[in-house]
Amino acid sequence: MILVLECLVVCFILFLPCVIAIANGAEQGVFLYEKDVQERVVQMGLITMDTRITILIHYIRNK
Repeated sequence: MILVLECLVVCFILFLPCVIAIANGAEQGVFLYEKDVQERVVQMGLITMDTRITILIHYIRNK
């Protein structure tokens, strides 16, 4: 029973930052992905390089 409870807590802890990061759109959580994915999002024009850095800094400060 304790193992099940621990698993649920760990899942919640891992799930919560993802929900917070993408709450305003998937491109807001792009810093969670690998570098090549981030560069492709910038190439597609969904965000700029400055926006990506700003989002990352904002996320780190509010953690």
